[in-house]
Amino acid sequence: MLQLIQLNIGTGFTMSSINIFKGCLFTLLVFSIVPDAHAYIDPGTGSLLIQGLLATIAGAIVAIKIYWHRILTFFRLKRDKDRDDLENMNSKEE
Repeated sequence: MLQLIQLNIGTGFTMSSINIFKGCLFTLLVFSIVPDAHAYIDPGTGSLLIQGLLATIAGAIVAIKIYWHRILTFFRLKRDKDRDDLENMNSKEE
């Protein structure tokens, strides 16, 4: 049985996963049937793509470095320091 996933966009408009799939398939077909463009892609375009890829990788590394403690705490690989300090203070009071 096909399971539908409802997506509420916030405007009261709801899309099911089948409609999203149909829209993506239609867009793919429209862009794949385009006649020859006779366009030239210069070396600067390739350089721009490589620069964008490297910027994405660098941004991901910096984001992971900034949030590393939160990531470890989320997956419970490291205990939250604030919670440990609070527990130590409570045990000293007793």
